[in-house]
Amino acid sequence: MSRVAVVTGGIGGLGTAMCRALVEQG
Repeated sequence: MSRVAVVTGGIGGLGTAMCRALVEQG
């Protein structure tokens, strides 16, 4: 369970960071 949560959180964090970078770049 912990591993799944960590992996899911990591992927979600990367996705959010990428989206923010794309928005900032416009």
